[in-house]
Amino acid sequence: MTETPGTNHGGRISVWLQQATAWALGVAAATIPLYFTLQNDRELQRSELGIADQHSAYTDVLNAADELILPRYVRWDLMKSAEGEDGLNLTQRGEIERPIAEAFPEDHENTIAFEEAATRLRLVIPAEDAGLISALTDSLNPWPEGATVAPLDRVSAYTQAKLNLVNEFREDVLGEEALPADEGEKLNAQALEAISFQAALRGLEAALAEFQEGQP
Repeated sequence: MTETPGTNHGGRISVWLQQATAWALGVAAATIPLYFTLQNDRELQRSELGIADQHSAYTDVLNAADELILPRYVRWDLMKSAEGEDGLNLTQRGEIERPIAEAFPEDHENTIAFEEAATRLRLVIPAEDAGLISALTDSLNPWPEGATVAPLDRVSAYTQAKLNLVNEFREDVLGEEALPADEGEKLNAQALEAISFQAALRGLEAALAEFQEGQP
């Protein structure tokens, strides 16, 4: 039987569609696993970058905080000596700031560096743990209320806030257990030793004593 032209053309189209479908299925079979592999690689890269960002953010804020503790301690000590019943007036604050600025010309820049590091950490820390950054920031407040609080107690508050942030870093980023409770005492002792050493190195002890002798 002789095929009509229309029938022959339809058969060729059918064969072409079958071949095209087979080719598409073959391409899909090859590319879909590749797509998921690339997606997994991207997610892994994002995860690694996220961990690196967190590691850097925690480290930066802790290091920046350590740069502030000595000038803060000196300021707190002067505040405690100078504050009267009505608190510190502007003149008294200026008198306190003068030796601070002379002894620690880098304090302003270090304060800005700490604030910027704290902001970066807020971008990567879990939302429910953001209060840890605020606690560390508050512990380094240069002009806190209640200046009669002993500077040593303020250092203790700082080291405890620091320990809490270190433990969050260990648990959240490193997947490690929190440090033992007595590490807080060790951190505090180390901070006080560093303060004493740096104060002696900068010749601040005599300046502090002279300032305190001039107070009523």
